[in-house]
Amino acid sequence: MEAFNMTSYSPAQAVSHRLEDLLSGLLAENSLPDDCANTAITGIATDSREVLPGDLFIALNGLTVDGRTYINEAIERGAVAVVAEADESFSARNKGTVAIISLQNLTEHLSKIAGRFYGEPTENLTVIGVTGTNGKTSCSHLIASLATTVGHKSGLIGTLGYGVYQQQEFELQQTGFTTPDAVQLQACMQKLQADSCNVIAMEVSSHALAQHRVDAIHFNIAVFTNLSHDHLDFHKNMASYAAAKRRLFSFDGIDAAVINADDEFGERLAKELRSHSKVFTYSVSNTQADIFTQNTRYSLNSISSDVVSPWGRATITMPLIGEFNLSNALAALTALLASGGDFDALIAATSEVTAVKGRMEIVSDSSSQAIDNKTVVVDYAHTPQALELALAALRSHTNGQLWCVFGCGGDRDNDKRAAMGRIAKNLADSVVITSDNPRSEPAAQIIDDILLGIDDMHDVNVEPDRAAAIAFAIEQAEAGDLILVAGKGHEQFQIIGASKLPFSDADVVRECLSRELHEDCQS
Repeated sequence: MEAFNMTSYSPAQAVSHRLEDLLSGLLAENSLPDDCANTAITGIATDSREVLPGDLFIALNGLTVDGRTYINEAIERGAVAVVAEADESFSARNKGTVAIISLQNLTEHLSKIAGRFYGEPTENLTVIGVTGTNGKTSCSHLIASLATTVGHKSGLIGTLGYGVYQQQEFELQQTGFTTPDAVQLQACMQKLQADSCNVIAMEVSSHALAQHRVDAIHFNIAVFTNLSHDHLDFHKNMASYAAAKRRLFSFDGIDAAVINADDEFGERLAKELRSHSKVFTYSVSNTQADIFTQNTRYSLNSISSDVVSPWGRATITMPLIGEFNLSNALAALTALLASGGDFDALIAATSEVTAVKGRMEIVSDSSSQAIDNKTVVVDYAHTPQALELALAALRSHTNGQLWCVFGCGGDRDNDKRAAMGRIAKNLADSVVITSDNPRSEPAAQIIDDILLGIDDMHDVNVEPDRAAAIAFAIEQAEAGDLILVAGKGHEQFQIIGASKLPFSDADVVRECLSRELHEDCQS
């Protein structure tokens, strides 16, 4: 799939829309001047630097940037109309022949405007939205993987980008967000539709829900994975965070809600929704759920479990590790069954799923693995709950000592730092605390905050240099040990100050294992 400009993207087949049609029902009656109602719009841009001739420029008043200050620049670049956020500080005045229209609550209407421009692509797609603190990426990946295996052409939109799933992997284009902005999102959907996708698995972040980015997306199935402490720098409190997640299940047209019954908030949400919606709960332990697993068996690189559901009973074996990956797979399976999938075909497909890069991913040099019998797992766990789940899950796969290498991000919610330190100390046998995107904060200060949660420093080491920390854990671990490198997962960078430096946990692990093999061969 070729790359394209996500900020100002026109449909696969060049079309134009009348300005009046894009804004129908959003403005007060007769408020759109007759001389601009028929203005032909050939693209939409939210960034003045990316405006192309014929575009409609959307001037949002954002959290950090007021797009209305760039209206003149947008017009100079060829914008033929502007829709700007209306408030007391802004007075709309046409610039020559270019209409500048004020619209109250523009952010809330932008998804609808973009949906109209791109031809309402989700009306003709099966869209499965996944929300929750943890598991969105893995669950979405598994939905697309399973759907493809049983014969659909599947697309993905999420943290790792957007694209089509084929040959057991995604061809992804980066968007820069878990859920793209309202215009980018409709552009992605239109592009995937043009690529003949008929099933879309989509991560739906709490930010996207709170900011109305997905309001005009037609979701068929809504999935809830879990709720825990995260993003409070944006939502301020857990009540606001929970309310944002709940919005996904309030949209019209949802055929079924798929809810994790192992999550406390999920249990409450399921009870609340059952009065007016079709709900399927899933669980890895609760036999009262609609679909659940039992008799689960773990090996070094797989999980087997018996599935009991309204659609039938069967045994699945998947090349994944960790109980929460079993939970994610169960959510994916339930979502596709709820959308009309064939039980036997989907059960068979579970044996072919693959782990998401950076999500409980076993990273090894095959030769060194054979010699040293050390297992290294890279995972994105960067919240207290995610770290706790990862360590608890890996304990089931570990015969030797369990190591944990992790840090916490700078300029982010610092309340979770001590909690993560406490969790690592309680659940791992050995802990190495390091840096993880310190940004503008001193790495030493972040580490000190983490250490506040640790009373006993026995088997706790501090190494601010992340590469050195990973190397230390691998060098010190013994045969049969398992090392979790947590926090960065798929990321290919380390943010220090204002610099975004190339860095991959997986690449560092492979380099360390290869070096260790070389040294063993030399000795």
